[in-house]
Order: sequence, then structure tokens, then C-alpha cells
Amino acid sequence: MTLRYNFFDFKIIILGMKRNEALIILGSSSPRRKELIKNLNINYKILAPKIDERILDDYFYLSKEKIDIKEYPLKEAILKASSILSSYTLKENEILLTLDTAIIFKNKIYNKPKDLNDAFLTLKSFSNNVHLCVSGYQLISLNKIINKIVTTKVYFNDLTDSLINEYILKINVLDKAGSYAIQEDSSFKLINKIEGSYYNVIGFPLEEIKKDLEVFFNE
Repeated sequence: MTLRYNFFDFKIIILGMKRNEALIILGSSSPRRKELIKNLNINYKILAPKIDERILDDYFYLSKEKIDIKEYPLKEAILKASSILSSYTLKENEILLTLDTAIIFKNKIYNKPKDLNDAFLTLKSFSNNVHLCVSGYQLISLNKIINKIVTTKVYFNDLTDSLINEYILKINVLDKAGSYAIQEDSSFKLINKIEGSYYNVIGFPLEEIKKDLEVFFNE
């Protein structure tokens, strides 16, 4: 069977595959996602999309009048999948998983900071406020596609300037969207609480992905 992939429009045929024969293809270069995919307990391999995410950000910025900001991560996940499938043909036992995560505050996306000053200003704006962590992912096999958007609310404590400065000097914030990482927060307590998936804030909504994968399998 040949999959005709046309960005956002698909014909869906529901069939299944055996879990023990399945292979997940993670379309990502993220070290954190490479670790978290192990929790699916399914064989996997990595194929990084050949696409510059900054170009995707520019594309969506230019299209912002037409696209809800919460849809950005899913659209980027779909474009990543398109990049991979332009040069790779899925086999019957394979499921491609692509993801993207955005930190959204006051209808603005906060990507990785440009420098430490940018990181400081970002965390200062999050202080004593609530922002959203939104992930979009796509699961695609030869005969089925699932698109999903997962949202987690993140409540920050009231942060002092000295705490923010200590944080950005000790944590590598320059490779983190929103300038922070929930998994590195135990010593600093930037976060008061979250509503939703913890793993979603890391960038891999594990619980939802596990649930959706069951649709692909015939036990």
C-alpha cells in the first residue's frame, strides 16, 4: 500500500498491527524525546526531520492571521512528518511519530531564548503568572493517521531577580523553549503547580501518545 501524503489532508483506513512487531519511528533530534520514547516499551528508531524549525516558525508567523496559535505545534509536527516521508517509505509494521511543543503566554510563543538576557526577561514575565505548554503530535502508519493537541497549564511562583539570575547561570536555558525545564526545577521551585501532563511540559505527552498508539494495534 502506498501512502499519499499531502500535508494536512488524508484518507484514513483503519487496520491494525501486532504490538510486538511494531516499530515506532521518532521523527525528532531532541535528546529528551529520545529518552522518553523508551517509556513506550515498543521497538523504535530515530529519523530526524531535515527541516529548519526556524523556517517553520517564520512560516507560521507570516500565516498567523489564518492559524490559531495553539495549532502551531501540530502544524509543525505535520510538516516534520512530511519532510521525513518525502525520502522515506513506511513499512507495514511502522508508525511515524513527530512532535512539536510551544510555550504560549499572552498569545505569544516563547521559543528558545536568544541569550541570557532574553531568558531573564522571559522568566520574569512568567513570574506569578500562568502560561500554557502546548504539544502537537502526529502518529501515522500506512493506513491510519492520528493528530492530537495536548495542553498543560503551568503556574509559576513569584520569582525574585536573584533567583532568576541564579537559575539562568546554573541551568542551560539556551536550549530550552520558554527558558526553563520542569525536570530541572527541584532545586529552584520556579513552578508552583501544573494542570495536565507533566511529560507534556518536557515535550513528549507520554500518556496521550500511549493511549493513541493502542488504536494501531490488534492484540
